[in-house]
Amino acid sequence: MRSLRLEVLVAVGLLLGAPTADAAAQQFSVDFPKAPGQPGSCMTDETDSGGHYLRCAIEIPAGVPTDLFIRAVVFSCTPADSAACQATQECGSAGNCVRHPNPVEPAAFNIQNLRSATWWGWTTTPAEATLHFEVIVGP
Repeated sequence: MRSLRLEVLVAVGLLLGAPTADAAAQQFSVDFPKAPGQPGSCMTDETDSGGHYLRCAIEIPAGVPTDLFIRAVVFSCTPADSAACQATQECGSAGNCVRHPNPVEPAAFNIQNLRSATWWGWTTTPAEATLHFEVIVGP
């Protein structure tokens, strides 16, 4: 099941390329299950290089001002030391993602004004793990 946590962070404007140093950025977290059959699972039927692709649709939640857009997506898998996470990677970090070479699509999402993006990963096992994302939004 997907879970969502929203935090407001005050960031230095230069960090996000904002024109002023007092620009506010927001960060939210979203979790997806990895195992197939779980509600909201990112597991796909698409295979490549002996494993399955993971596809997670990330959207800015309601209530975030409409003039803020996705600027960064940071992935982690938990529990990190589990066999399920050891067999899971973000596309772009190795050569297993032939059809999805970028970890987040569309490419250059962070310089476009997008409120949704798709994260791509790859795994050799359907074992359960939590795919966790920290998403930075800004002007």
